[in-house]
Amino acid sequence: MQRTQDVRSRAGDEELRRVVEGFMASSERYQFVVGPPRSGKSTRLPLILAALSQKRVISVQPDDWVARYHAEWVRSSEATATYGGERPSVGCYADDDEFPSDFVPGYDVSYVSYRWLYRLVVGINTPEPSTGLDNEHTRAKAAERARELLSRRSRYEGRIGYVILDEVHAQSVTQELGYLAVNATGLGVVQAPIGFSDGTKVVAATAYPENNAFFNYFALPDDQVVRQTFAIVRGLAPAGGNTIRQEFVAEGPSELPEYHKMAVQKAREILHANRDARILLLMDTPHSPRNLARQAALPAIDLETEAGRSQMSQVRKGRVVLATPSFASRIPVDGITDVICPPTQSLPMFHEKLHRQVQADVYLTTWEFEWAKNHLDRACERPTIHYVFRQSELSKMGPVCGARWASLGDFVDIFLGLIRLCPKNAMPNAVPHVMRIRTPVVRGEAALTQLTRTPILVIPAPRPPSRPPPYYQLHYWLVSQTTLKLVDRCSLERRAALFLGELEQVLVDKGVGARNQRFATMVAAAMVAFDESPILRRRGPHKPGEDAAEGFGDLRGLFHLGLQKDLTSDPWINAVVWMDLKRRAAAARSEVAAFALKHHRSKTVFVDAVPLRAAEPRLRLLARVLGLDGPSQDALCDGSFLEEVERFQKTLQPASQVIVEYIWAAYFGAYKYNLAYVEMETVDGRPTPKMIDISSNTRTDYAWKHLVVDLYEQWEVARRHKKPGFYVTGSVLMGHARLRSLTVVPYCILTELLVDTEGSEGVWSLDKYLAL
Repeated sequence: MQRTQDVRSRAGDEELRRVVEGFMASSERYQFVVGPPRSGKSTRLPLILAALSQKRVISVQPDDWVARYHAEWVRSSEATATYGGERPSVGCYADDDEFPSDFVPGYDVSYVSYRWLYRLVVGINTPEPSTGLDNEHTRAKAAERARELLSRRSRYEGRIGYVILDEVHAQSVTQELGYLAVNATGLGVVQAPIGFSDGTKVVAATAYPENNAFFNYFALPDDQVVRQTFAIVRGLAPAGGNTIRQEFVAEGPSELPEYHKMAVQKAREILHANRDARILLLMDTPHSPRNLARQAALPAIDLETEAGRSQMSQVRKGRVVLATPSFASRIPVDGITDVICPPTQSLPMFHEKLHRQVQADVYLTTWEFEWAKNHLDRACERPTIHYVFRQSELSKMGPVCGARWASLGDFVDIFLGLIRLCPKNAMPNAVPHVMRIRTPVVRGEAALTQLTRTPILVIPAPRPPSRPPPYYQLHYWLVSQTTLKLVDRCSLERRAALFLGELEQVLVDKGVGARNQRFATMVAAAMVAFDESPILRRRGPHKPGEDAAEGFGDLRGLFHLGLQKDLTSDPWINAVVWMDLKRRAAAARSEVAAFALKHHRSKTVFVDAVPLRAAEPRLRLLARVLGLDGPSQDALCDGSFLEEVERFQKTLQPASQVIVEYIWAAYFGAYKYNLAYVEMETVDGRPTPKMIDISSNTRTDYAWKHLVVDLYEQWEVARRHKKPGFYVTGSVLMGHARLRSLTVVPYCILTELLVDTEGSEGVWSLDKYLAL
């Protein structure tokens, strides 16, 4: 068996070598390669290319954890790390790595993410901010820096021979930004990074060309793309094996139960019938409240967590692998006997009526099912893909989806990314046009304006027709620097990043001392971490008279921050409970999830073990990128920061209250267009929350499974202040206009915005402020 493997590997290497020689012999700058999954496009091909060309190769992957995995696999043995007696150096760079603007990747084969590549190009093209106080000394220093850059560019000219844009079929927003960066350098719109030259070639690679993978790449016509495409027939891909079986849910008139319940049941049935099964269970989104598989008592490894990814090579028989598919890189787990696949995936979608993005269920396409099937090990006796829907539903699913962001999204990320890269070319009539898909500028500009009411951008003023068209430019203010840094290095959702950027700007502008700045930043970091992935879930819908804080004991007084009871939020309550569990589990020398299961007793909510375990790495990364020192990072991650919060609450003075208000005002600034008004109506003789979306003046709702803020208590607080209701905002708007993760917005925050103070113009109404 081993001998057959060696022969197959030598034959595969020979085919890959011929493809590499084709790259090197071609005079074309842009080339394309198509090959089946596991053929060696992502691992062996870059190594052979570096060995034969004696040039450095950058292999660009959808995510930095995929880049790290490939680099580690290539370095794992003598056989995978060498070719023809050559052993090129192989390494990876993480998204959260810092690097100077003139950085040159130092490995012969460097694995990076598309986000990292975009940062590299933006960095070399972003001048240092001017203070407006330039003098002879600063001008001389700038000139010296320019000479150093020119010298360094000359020294490393042509070191980078190839850039491989891998897995281009997925066409995510991040991949599009990486493509834009490479295309802009090729067009001469922006400077190329150090080490690039006119001779640097770009290779786009995919296993699924049918998903319009090369559509309008580098503005090349289709026939030219075909001529410049190299095909890998097999490479290192395994030989064909047993036929893949397909199973659907039986047809019938009754409504199907929730997908996740069916998926869990199917996994249990498979494991019961085959104790040696290895199951890949694909979830529709990482943090869905419907992800019952993540709470089920299955022998599972969750690839949405760093701990789960580190166990990929140790997946044993009788295990379920949980993953949210990106439809980019193959999930690197071998020996899969069964794949359980959903009919839909929850994705951000532009809502025409609400004028903003919502999370909505989108039907998958047949090429995505093909991607899922390719994870099966066909050497198994009965490799099977289990579709958790009826076969008749296939008619609703198209063959391909292309770039989903182009038809579904609000274009903010693409539009903002283009402005950062080359602002003049972000205009609708710019020449040359660097985008392969023409963004509907009207929608993108409107959505961007909503996002950036704060000064991330300089908004262009109208100009006479005789003058050049205006274009957006980035501010060098803290709010923009922090926001973009967090998006780049933490992959943080843009509105969460805007919240942290706004907060930092406010704290600096108001002259807040270092100690209070640190406290506010730590509170905000905790809110963001648990906004994205809450640990608390309700057992049933919120009811009047129900004590939402039942079971939390002394923590109840910390669920609101500051002097006011309406300074509370779902993410903050989640953070408080998490920190309490962490410090108590450490004192008991117990693993935190096991401790929570044993000691957290509540009739209304339970603790979800999956986000509980996954919270610490995410929180630590966020704290580090925000500039918090080691002890502060430790305090957040071991729960001891809760002691500081307790002291803050006990010794709170009115002067300190404003710190909390700054946090809430910054949060509202980021999520203001999800603002809703809550009052009570009588239904069946009892008060029931009624929620009105401010932007559309329509009835909306809340996702009760994640609700821990007591809406009835907040209504009582509002009544004591002689108000009929209160305001809330949420970080996620679900597809059926349901807000998830609520934060109460006190009247004092809104009053500051609506009242003319200290000669400022103020605004007349919420509608005017929200620009809706």
